[in-house]
Amino acid sequence: MSILMLILACRPQVDGATSTTLTTGVGTTTATTSGGVTSTITSVTTTGTTETTKTTETTTTGPVETGTVTFDVSDLGAAEGAALAVSVCPWLIDGDEAEIADAVAGGAVEDGVATLEIPEPGADQLFQFDPRNMPEAWFAIFWAGVHTDDAEDGELNDDDGYVGLGEVVIVFIDGALPPELDGLGWEIGWNAWRFDDEEDLPEIFDIDAVPISVNLWPNVEVFISGDFDAEEPEDAEMGLAVLASQVWEGAVIADPYLVHEMPWEGDDWEIHLEEPPPDDHFFSENGMTMAWEVPLVYADVDASQGLSGGDELVSYICHDDSVVTLAYLRPPSELMTAIYFGEMGITSGWWAIINDEEEEQMPQTELTDLSIDASCGEM
Repeated sequence: MSILMLILACRPQVDGATSTTLTTGVGTTTATTSGGVTSTITSVTTTGTTETTKTTETTTTGPVETGTVTFDVSDLGAAEGAALAVSVCPWLIDGDEAEIADAVAGGAVEDGVATLEIPEPGADQLFQFDPRNMPEAWFAIFWAGVHTDDAEDGELNDDDGYVGLGEVVIVFIDGALPPELDGLGWEIGWNAWRFDDEEDLPEIFDIDAVPISVNLWPNVEVFISGDFDAEEPEDAEMGLAVLASQVWEGAVIADPYLVHEMPWEGDDWEIHLEEPPPDDHFFSENGMTMAWEVPLVYADVDASQGLSGGDELVSYICHDDSVVTLAYLRPPSELMTAIYFGEMGITSGWWAIINDEEEEQMPQTELTDLSIDASCGEM
């Protein structure tokens, strides 16, 4: 379930001797806008084992403070030693619609910690979480992400990408909370919450130690290997290459158009890539930036000692009857795309892809059980 669905599905439940719920009947509300607007609640009836009726007049004054939030980024994993930063973006909610806005705060990770000053939410960032049950409370939600920090300035720049997400969101509460919520840990001002499918209420975290992991770090290498079962050309040496998909489709890109090339050396073969493809190999689609690379065997017909226009392509690399390609996915530069990566279990970096009808990601255990033969299509 997405965080938005969790937010909208979460309803306060109060434990206690009276078993009071927060199902309400609202008589008249003169205004429900945020920031210095007077809201007059003329009749609010709470139903449950007890019933009360009250008439109140309150003023929502709008947020007045900047929040200091400290993120614990000690779970670095493979990112140990990398320059990292944390950025915080507001989650804008309008009815059933939601979007992630640009970062409003950022800071470098130093010794596994990043401390950020989050500015007071604007009116466009505040929304009513539950206007019937909490008519005087306004909320702003911020999502944090860890990203690379190549410039080491603590900011998200064009060459940076998100490599980690936290499950804990930063929540600002303005106005007033119903007294029935006393003791739950919800505070007027800054909060840190984690939502759970199994729980009705969010788990409360210390605003000075908000955990966030580097859980989207790129796969920095890919290794594939297998055997050879194709017909060898009679009058030419063979080579193994990994070719940019744009060239395969007829486009012209700057050299190098190969990410790997080696002479043929017997029936067994392997390809080990440890560097990202050149910039010219990348293209963007659906908010993701990627490079597709085609491994193949060729006959060096023109004896140029490398893949060239005069050579003959012998075979793809196959997994059963499906062509295998390699893909490199750059870390996303937008937090919404990083959230999608997290929800779908996608990791950036190198992948081996089976090009069947679903283009599913190849299981790691099958990377060493490939074949060069004619089973997956003619060249």
